[in-house]
Formats: sequence, C-alpha cells, structure tokens
Amino acid sequence: MFLFPLAWVIFYIPTILADESGALVSGKRISDYSASELWARKGPKAPLPPPNGTSPHFKALVIGHALLCVFGFAVLLPAGVFLARYLRTFRPWWYNAHWIMQAGIAGPVITIGVVLGYMASGAFGKTAGDNHKTYGSVLFYIYFAQCIFGALIHYVKPKNATRRPPQNYVHALLGLVILSLGMYQIRTGYHQEWPQYVGEGILPAGVTSLWLVWCILLPIAYGAGMYFIRLQYRQEAVARLRIRKPGLPLQMSELEV
Repeated sequence: MFLFPLAWVIFYIPTILADESGALVSGKRISDYSASELWARKGPKAPLPPPNGTSPHFKALVIGHALLCVFGFAVLLPAGVFLARYLRTFRPWWYNAHWIMQAGIAGPVITIGVVLGYMASGAFGKTAGDNHKTYGSVLFYIYFAQCIFGALIHYVKPKNATRRPPQNYVHALLGLVILSLGMYQIRTGYHQEWPQYVGEGILPAGVTSLWLVWCILLPIAYGAGMYFIRLQYRQEAVARLRIRKPGLPLQMSELEV
C-alpha cells in the first residue's frame, strides 16, 4: 500500500520540478541564475549558490520535508515506542502494533520526508559544516538498521537462553538514541536550516517552546512506562522456561527477576 506513493515521489516528482530540458531538479530553475553563476558551475564540484527562499518550489520542498520528518520522528516513532512499552505486558498483539507503527506507517512518512530534503538541497549540495544534512543522513540509515535489527531479535531467538539476550537491551537503547537524535535534528532544522536557506528569518519563539515541551514530555511518558518493567521480565522468564521445558507447569509468582 505504501510502495506506490513512495515510488511516485522518488521517480515522478523530480520530473515535475525539473525544467523542460530536465537540467535541474530543485526549487530554483536555471533561468533564476545569472550567467556568471552558471559559468562558475562548469563542473560537478561547483554547486550553484543556495536558493534564497524566493522560489515557491524550493520552499514547498523544505516545508514538506519538515512536516513529514517532524511527524515521523516526533509523533509516529514515539507512538510506536510507547505501544511496546505500555502494551507488551497486557496485550499479545503488542509486537504487531509496534512494528506496523515503526516500519509500516512511520517508514514511508520518514522516507518521503528525507527524499524531499535531498531534493531541496540538490541545487547546492552539502554545505561545509552543515551538520543537519550529515546527521540527518546518518539518522536515516540508523533508523532502517534498527527496523531490521528489531525483526531479527523477534524472529531469531537464541536457543536455550537462560537470561534476557543482550541484543534486546541494545535495541531498546538504540531506539531511544534515534528519538533523541530526531529531536536534535528538528531543532537544527527550524533553528539553522530554515533561516539560512529559506531566508525568512528565525521562526517564532513559540516553536522552540513547543519543542522544549515535547522534549520533556517524551522521557516522562517513557519513564512512567518503566513501571511495568518488572512484570515484563517475569513474563519473559516464564516464556524462556517453557521453551526449554515444554509442559512444565509454572506460575510467574514462582520466579524472581
């Protein structure tokens, strides 16, 4: 269901945004540059200067990138984390809800947002010292690695395990790192990239206030879910014993974590 719109964004939108000759895929057309600017860009290592925000195409790409990535990293991914944190001890379908939210829903949203970001920066490439683009690319790859890692943990379990596998802790910790880096990326995006490349000044202080509130609420909500961690460990211990000794009657009250 999500493959068609993703393929449409990757292969069709560049055709729309390019000029008739297909010479440029960005928010600023060839005609918007002076002859001296075009002459300076004779080789691939001489990028055009960044658009100054006057191009509606460029601005639309930036806004689309921002909205989708903020929604993906600040709303959808935390929602998937909380589904796992709060429901895994009470609902057997928690894993399906978790992976559908993290990969099935957040994945296409984040991917399209990142594609729009690459398209917006296509006219001028990577700027020296621009950590937003560098960290954003790294974060994108880490996110997909985390999705694959989570699936392997769930479906490829160590045999005869007597304790919780260490990779489970790594997966949880990496998820929190992704959320933290995502919030950092949001900050650098609206505080640095927007005024530098769109040229419309710093956004209102209310944006930073909302960002700070969200940065406080997310760890509080996750910390509250840790109340169920002891019950979760007991359930996992019971499951491991039942795998090693099928048919053994066992109650969680008989276990100590």
